[in-house]
Amino acid sequence: MRYLNPEASGRQLLAEADLFGAGTLLAHLGGLRADLRPGELSAGQRQLLTLVRAYLAPAPVAVLDEATSHLDPAAEERVEHAFAARGALVVIAHRVSSAMRAARVLVLDGDHHTLQTTCPLYRDLTGCWLGASVPAGPADRVAPAVRAGLRDDPGQAVVHRAG
Repeated sequence: MRYLNPEASGRQLLAEADLFGAGTLLAHLGGLRADLRPGELSAGQRQLLTLVRAYLAPAPVAVLDEATSHLDPAAEERVEHAFAARGALVVIAHRVSSAMRAARVLVLDGDHHTLQTTCPLYRDLTGCWLGASVPAGPADRVAPAVRAGLRDDPGQAVVHRAG
């Protein structure tokens, strides 16, 4: 359990396990000195113990990529709240419950070409990187354009509405 934080005390480990609802599981497995055999644990048990281990890491940002997919909704919520209270948290998940708890949601939808033609924000951002050479999309007729006086700096772009 101390893999990512060898200095963690037994008391700290047990407190974090309890925070995640894994205290009973640890006790059932034989405590902190138990010889764990991952193949004998359920996917949810493995995931929960791994999350406790990750929580103990001193990293300032936690990225949970489908990290709660084998947990029940209550455990998922406990885990996300704990990580969010600790610091910066990025959750990558398919469950809408994670999105509903998030302060900000990012939806990944489409390839580069599709997003250029259907998403004004993506088109604007792409225009900034490509020197404002991205064509307007059919739906909004918005195209990025280099602002007057900034022609020598193609990274500076504004959006104008095509007539």
